[in-house]
Amino acid sequence: GSQIRDFTFVDDVVEANLLAMMASNVTDGFFNIGGGTPTTLTDLANMMIKLSGSEITEPIYDLPRAGDAKISTADTTKAANLLGWRSKTTLKDGLHTLFQDSVNRSS
Repeated sequence: GSQIRDFTFVDDVVEANLLAMMASNVTDGFFNIGGGTPTTLTDLANMMIKLSGSEITEPIYDLPRAGDAKISTADTTKAANLLGWRSKTTLKDGLHTLFQDSVNRSS
């Protein structure tokens, strides 16, 4: 659970892609798109447990996957400089939205 990732809400990814398509001064290249907040998998699991109202009280751990990177985060400097893009949705807010949408669909 100590692996670190940079989670990004899907609406932010869509916005970045639209900006890249519409940017007249960008003709090619790659952009890293990320939420900007490095988060451990344990922290992510705990947020999900809390937001879901699950009966689970703590994460369940397994062995790390072979070859899995310990830290994987995005440098969004290029997207900020060339597209004016920055992530707007915090991980907690994004998860809250996803859980609310899930509850609304199942009702």
